[in-house]
Amino acid sequence: MYTEKDLTCIRTMLMQKSNLNAVTSADCEQISIAVFLSTDGYISTSTIKRLFGVIPSYNPPPKAILDILSQYLGFQDWDQFDSFQQENPL
Repeated sequence: MYTEKDLTCIRTMLMQKSNLNAVTSADCEQISIAVFLSTDGYISTSTIKRLFGVIPSYNPPPKAILDILSQYLGFQDWDQFDSFQQENPL
């Protein structure tokens, strides 16, 4: 599974890739589009908003979402991202 630290790491890397210091609703839409164009994997704007805390989230993101985000960041899947993050903490 994953921890809050893992989610913080993926948020940080998404912000770095998007050249953002803070994330707004509009940024979430742009991230959703960029992820789709890069991976062909669709993640809704609402899911991105939940990930960044723009709107409340009551459940952790499913692994399928984390796999797509990891692919967008240049990893094969969430497991590879997690291994990288464990070896190279931010």
